[in-house]
Amino acid sequence: MPREERGSQLNCPKSLNGNSFPREIRLLKRAEFQSVFNQHQSVQARGIRLLARSGEPGPKLGFVIAKKQIRMAVQRNRIKRLGRESFRLNQQKLGSLHIIIMARGRVAQLSNQEIHTIFDTLWNKLIEKCKDLPSDSSISTG
Repeated sequence: MPREERGSQLNCPKSLNGNSFPREIRLLKRAEFQSVFNQHQSVQARGIRLLARSGEPGPKLGFVIAKKQIRMAVQRNRIKRLGRESFRLNQQKLGSLHIIIMARGRVAQLSNQEIHTIFDTLWNKLIEKCKDLPSDSSISTG
């Protein structure tokens, strides 16, 4: 394969291959996290808790996984990776929710398949619970 052809395949935009977690869909700023913590709907199961509130634009995701709760970085990173993957697969259903994923120590002992199942259940619960939330513009953070 000529060098130019290989380069064009490697330079495809990340949004086309669907395996990215771009800045636009991450909660990055303290104020974004604080707005979710101040006014949220919550669902939880087996050591994973999702906090969500309506916000514009589109769905955004953030993580709060304390070292005190899950000691090993490998386990914290595994939970984040599985959470990002599950979010990516379900983000079309999530509308404009801003979501924080929190995890407790016992989730580190679960298999990847069990964690995927928990996330699938939690996304469905969250969608059901938040379907009647007002948009971000009508919520005051006072």
